[in-house]
Amino acid sequence: MWELRKALVAYLKAETSPNQNDRYRIHAIRQRINFIGSQMANLEVYVDPMARDRWLNQNQNHHMAYDLLNRASKEMFKNILQAFERASDKIRYFRGTNNWSWGRLDKKKTLV
Repeated sequence: MWELRKALVAYLKAETSPNQNDRYRIHAIRQRINFIGSQMANLEVYVDPMARDRWLNQNQNHHMAYDLLNRASKEMFKNILQAFERASDKIRYFRGTNNWSWGRLDKKKTLV
């Protein structure tokens, strides 16, 4: 989680920086964020494998619960990455229009 947090902060700093040199790294940072989030979900880094195996072996019903939680966790990581993408799009929009206030948004242009 630390690497994901660090990459998200680096992205936000680069995306909102007035210094063009900071902004050159944005694409690489976005790729890193997507890679970290995907790997966390695919490799189940949030689960202690020994504790998981012991818990699963205690009761056959635990397998169904684990599968449900595992799918929910992967969905959570997917949702985090999608929310990040939406926030990134909004930051780019605000930067492009030089309009950093929701209250002054052009009513014809809406952000989802």
